[in-house]
Amino acid sequence: MKAKYTQIGNIILVGTSHIAKESVDNVALVVGQFAPCIVGVELDKSRFYGLVHEQKKTTMFSFENIRQFGVKGFIFAVIASTFTERLAKMVGAKPGEDMLSAIRCAKKKDLIIALLDQPIQITLRRFSQEITWKEKWRFVVDVFAGFLFPTRQAKKYGLENMDLRKVPQSTLISKMLFHVRERYPNVYKVLIEERNAYMVRKIRYFQEKHPDLPLVVVIGAGHEEGMRELLEK
Repeated sequence: MKAKYTQIGNIILVGTSHIAKESVDNVALVVGQFAPCIVGVELDKSRFYGLVHEQKKTTMFSFENIRQFGVKGFIFAVIASTFTERLAKMVGAKPGEDMLSAIRCAKKKDLIIALLDQPIQITLRRFSQEITWKEKWRFVVDVFAGFLFPTRQAKKYGLENMDLRKVPQSTLISKMLFHVRERYPNVYKVLIEERNAYMVRKIRYFQEKHPDLPLVVVIGAGHEEGMRELLEK
């Protein structure tokens, strides 16, 4: 298997699927190729701790977090987590294996681990603040359409032949992101654009702190194009 990544100067972007075995193997290849390096992951402190210590969902999404996330952010987090877990079970994986692969490789080689993502409390609180009634209604419509007409909806977005064990092609990712941006502009702004900008700022911070080290950045494939554009600016 040949390592897949995008290089911008001394920054190496590795787009992943959080449930794909291909991503686990590719992350290990890239970290091995560029070590010694800094390994940046799409995690904040709380998600890093929960992933490393296999924290249960019931612990992560406690009633205390409703206050921190906001009701809408809390509900979204539970739905997203449940959906991801079900997809992972379909392919015999665990959510976050790509990030765990990066962490394990970094620890094995005694490399610096950089937590790049915005704190989950801020992201979900922003989600609660920004999502509109129109977007909530569209979400309900899309969920029912997915349940009632799964084949038709899969064909609509080019997902009928998608292999969950692999990272989706860039053209498919772009198409899906375009759909999200069109139907859920505020959700896209909070979950994609704002986090892209935050993670790029963190990357610049680690660049300045360790100018002589390459920085391998492991992120979900949906963030790769937007972060690449920001980094190239």
